[in-house]
Amino acid sequence: MWRVVAKGGVTVRLELVPYIYNIEHLFPAVLYVQYDASYPTQSIHLCPCGCGMPVPLPLQGAPFPVARWHMIQSSSGPTLTPSIESPSRCRSRYWIILGCVSWAH
Repeated sequence: MWRVVAKGGVTVRLELVPYIYNIEHLFPAVLYVQYDASYPTQSIHLCPCGCGMPVPLPLQGAPFPVARWHMIQSSSGPTLTPSIESPSRCRSRYWIILGCVSWAH
């Protein structure tokens, strides 16, 4: 389990869940990752600010030129680079580092 620090300092756990097909319902504090063979190709999660907007991210294993984010997995949690900007009106900008959300100021 990994932590997500929401705005206001509240700590929540982020669970990494592999998936194969489309997901009908997303749950807060879950990072869904799709794998092709043994490498991650895309992920999706709800914006950690609480606005409820899905944030899809094509990962490094996705076909070029779509790939943008790189995910490194460790026992401490996933790290996604570069930073993430939510596509919703909240325009949250953050990093996921070792399973924790670090907010851009």
